[in-house]
Amino acid sequence: MQSTIKLTLAILYFICLARMPYGYYQMVRFLSFVGLSILAYDAYKKQKHTEMFIYAAIALLFQPFLKVALGRTLWNYVDVIVGIGLLLSLFVDRDKLNIRTTAKNKDTHNTNSLQKDSNKNYQEERKSTNA
Repeated sequence: MQSTIKLTLAILYFICLARMPYGYYQMVRFLSFVGLSILAYDAYKKQKHTEMFIYAAIALLFQPFLKVALGRTLWNYVDVIVGIGLLLSLFVDRDKLNIRTTAKNKDTHNTNSLQKDSNKNYQEERKSTNA
């Protein structure tokens, strides 16, 4: 469902680059708000707080209730950037990108374990020397 929402919104944003009736832009704003809110909620359920914040911020930018007047040129830039971002998010798996972080955390954990073992051996050695 997420990929369908992302692809649909990206297509709608790229169509916004053409001259369309004002009603089309209103529809895009409403569908963007709903779709991005769904993506934000899904990210929240998956404990992906950064994604949740990004989707929520973009949803607020596109919300249909209070018009954000950026001008046609600036809106075109926003449409292209958000559209490309949504398309990229279809192909980039964040879990694969976190492999480095996970490996680094494991290394840190292993280092801490080695330090604890080293301290334990030192204390045992010291006790046997004093005895």
